[in-house]
Amino acid sequence: MSNSKTVPPQVVSNEEFIPLPLTRKQHAAESDLLDSGSRISKQLGIDRRQFSCTPGGMAAGFAARNTVFGRFFRMDSAELYDAAVTSAMKTEYFIFDVQTHHVGLVGIAAIGRSRLCAAWRCRNS
Repeated sequence: MSNSKTVPPQVVSNEEFIPLPLTRKQHAAESDLLDSGSRISKQLGIDRRQFSCTPGGMAAGFAARNTVFGRFFRMDSAELYDAAVTSAMKTEYFIFDVQTHHVGLVGIAAIGRSRLCAAWRCRNS
């Protein structure tokens, strides 16, 4: 995955699993985000990495998703350039916590219960 993206275009692994490759639409969202981030950061006189750390960078990630997948995130294009607009549109709560947990049962069967218990230092009951 390319660097400097506030909102990655795919599920991000915490090393519990290997993420699937990007779909065509995810590539399109990534490309849109990188293009808009580069364009807007130049207009603001900062580099793309700095822009991605601003409220405008987060808004750019949402805008890229809206462009490719349809309007899902409520945002205004002015948020890309002006943090005050982002503050004005802010609601009381914003929770963005998506976690995927996966335990490969095939891997557990291959290791065997006794070896798995030994690795986890649990009792073999």
